[in-house]
Amino acid sequence: MLPKEYSRIVQHDMLSVFFQEKETIGFTLLPAEMEHEIPEHRKTMNGSRAAANFTRTLNLNLPAVHIEPLAQIKLAGDMPGSTANYASASRKYSTTMEHVRFDSQKISEDQVETCFSDEKGRFSFRHVLKRFHDRPYFEAFTEFTNRSGEVLCLDLLESFSLGMLSLFQKDAGNDTYRIHRFLGGWSAEGRMVSCFAEELGLEQAWAPFYGRSVRYRHCGSRPVHENFPCLVLEDTEKGVCWAVQIAALGPWQIEISRISDFLNLSGGSPDCDSGWQRSVAPGETIRSISSLLTCFKGDVEQTLQRLHAWTEDHAAPHPEAEKDFPVSYNDFCTCWGRAAEEAGLKTAKALEGSGVRYFTLDAGWFVKDGTELGNWVVNNSLYPDGGLRGFLEKIRRKGFIPGIWFEFEVASPLSCPGQHPEEFLICLNGKPYEILPRRFLDFRKKEAREWIDRKMISLLREYHIGYLKVDYNADLIGVDSPGQSAVGGLEDALDAIREYYEHIRKELPEVTIEICASGGHRLTPAWMRLGDMASFSDAHESVAIPLIAANTLRMIPARWNQVWAVLRKEDSEDREFYTLTAGMLGRLCLSGDIAELSPGQRGILDNALEFYQQTKRTICCGTHEIRRRLFNLSQNAPKGFQQVIFRSVGSEVILIHTFEDSPETIEIPTENVVKHSFLPANTLLKQLPGKLILSGIREFSGYALQLE
Repeated sequence: MLPKEYSRIVQHDMLSVFFQEKETIGFTLLPAEMEHEIPEHRKTMNGSRAAANFTRTLNLNLPAVHIEPLAQIKLAGDMPGSTANYASASRKYSTTMEHVRFDSQKISEDQVETCFSDEKGRFSFRHVLKRFHDRPYFEAFTEFTNRSGEVLCLDLLESFSLGMLSLFQKDAGNDTYRIHRFLGGWSAEGRMVSCFAEELGLEQAWAPFYGRSVRYRHCGSRPVHENFPCLVLEDTEKGVCWAVQIAALGPWQIEISRISDFLNLSGGSPDCDSGWQRSVAPGETIRSISSLLTCFKGDVEQTLQRLHAWTEDHAAPHPEAEKDFPVSYNDFCTCWGRAAEEAGLKTAKALEGSGVRYFTLDAGWFVKDGTELGNWVVNNSLYPDGGLRGFLEKIRRKGFIPGIWFEFEVASPLSCPGQHPEEFLICLNGKPYEILPRRFLDFRKKEAREWIDRKMISLLREYHIGYLKVDYNADLIGVDSPGQSAVGGLEDALDAIREYYEHIRKELPEVTIEICASGGHRLTPAWMRLGDMASFSDAHESVAIPLIAANTLRMIPARWNQVWAVLRKEDSEDREFYTLTAGMLGRLCLSGDIAELSPGQRGILDNALEFYQQTKRTICCGTHEIRRRLFNLSQNAPKGFQQVIFRSVGSEVILIHTFEDSPETIEIPTENVVKHSFLPANTLLKQLPGKLILSGIREFSGYALQLE
């Protein structure tokens, strides 16, 4: 038997139901079309062998259904509560929540606002579920207000708590729930790890007075350093998925927990166990991190793409140059930071007229004398014929938009900002935070903002640079902030950096911005909305690139997923097809020995660029499906093959990568007709009723088709 329903709303194809039990309001999501499939749920757990004698002897019931509050908070000093024994595993269910009273709920076209207050009069808080007309996601956050006359310290501030999962099971759903999370890791971003709830110790306890909980979190300034702030729960019997994603700039936490029959997903900022706390002054209101929620009758891939819509809807306006998703060139894998005018001009000449739009100078254009990070002095000796200004003018005359690399959040100990730490730098425990050779500018201080205005924005404006690649290669894990914990202070510092990105947009609205953090360590919705595209990874020339790029497609929209395609003069035909087809898994970015390619290699590149120009709108604006037949776990020595299929109205693009032990023939079920292809020599393509057959397949090669 389910709890009393308090209210409901429908958005897009989702139904959100709010339940009430005394002072507790909880909520769940489900596909609206499936409401009729909800079975009658059992009332108690008394019937199990483990509980039968206990309940009969004591004449009590063990309830099988429990409502999770739609968000939880905990004040520092308050003890674990009596609802569930979470003492060693979670900060949820403290005595703070035992004194919370439900005040009201207001439903409008834009949001559902549910308000609570403390019976002692210390605080109030409201949970907001934002609604977006005909969009496949919700956005959730909470606001906490200190109503007392003294500072209150929070140990926990959740943005959401999505419960009653899954309503489609009549009991505990043993062996039914599969949990999918997504690993970070340098040059290996996005690997999906899947297991059943029981494998995480989330099997129901025999009595509901003991809860189980698993937390995933990160407390640094690169939120994808270890895991993506994203989790999917799948009811494998009913084929329904629920996905949550934290729009985190830095610290975040997702918790999956269980009391009684149902699983619960919750998240927001990390809790006090990770060093996070927030001090709230009398009368002050603070807001939690926005979190994104969706559900769908379909697979993990389809469900995650629904969350991409939030990034697309809330991104800063893209500059005019981005309207047709142009190809980029970046010189990093050509010169590895040792820029030279002659090599750069040879590459520019080789790419002239190719359709490549951005020509970016990566980490090699500045003076390197120990002060480069922070001072950002142009090394004109690298460009003897007119300095950097003259070089960029030559680039422009060949039809390119010049780009440049900055890591503007940091400074070296010897650079000018480092000589005045009290004015410029982030400190921890009273000392400048240092990860050699980097210190970190504190953008809460006007001195730091003005310094980067002079060093970066002025340079971009003076040199007429139209593309900015922003990198970030260290992980802050705490910041001094008056009255706040180190992790709470880090949230404040990162919010100031977000404001500075918005300042760049205001000052230079026509500059294209690429987000990079040791490759893909900031691939979150909050960062994506600040830039026009993002480096998928630092996997520059790895065999794993097609797998990693497909993995990151799950986390960010394809138009942001910039993928390296590094060509070498010694590449075989298959390797060149492999590389270029991998680069098409989002935004194509060329590098390497472009000026030294043989005529045959150059012909392959030209064909690839022509194919991508024909298909990039489908790739960047359509949906995608990943199909894999892999025979091992290694991404560095993969076996089998991968297909990624992009679809939009009237068009379908299929990108295939083969690995070791791949088949010699691949069948593609489709009724569509081939319009364009990008295939290695001696590949045979046969169209038969209901399918395409590719034969002559070789290991470690790439194959691309456009169908209509």
